[in-house]
Amino acid sequence: MMLTDEQLAELARLVADTAAHEIDCDEMLARAAAFVEAVAAGPDDLPETLCVVAQHLRVCSECREEIDLLLEAHAPENGPDAS
Repeated sequence: MMLTDEQLAELARLVADTAAHEIDCDEMLARAAAFVEAVAAGPDDLPETLCVVAQHLRVCSECREEIDLLLEAHAPENGPDAS
């Protein structure tokens, strides 16, 4: 099976984004609420315990989709006072 140039580029990106300590999807989901709250407060200053979530999201598209939906739902324009 030959990989396309796009597939090879994606594989290289995933390998490059691999960290010494990684969490799995279950651990990411356990930290999802805290991550969404922290990102809403200011994504540039994530605590170390949530940096591993950000790293996981760089390599896991399924979890990234779930977090994107949570961030969208958490956005101020979608809050209880939105009309």
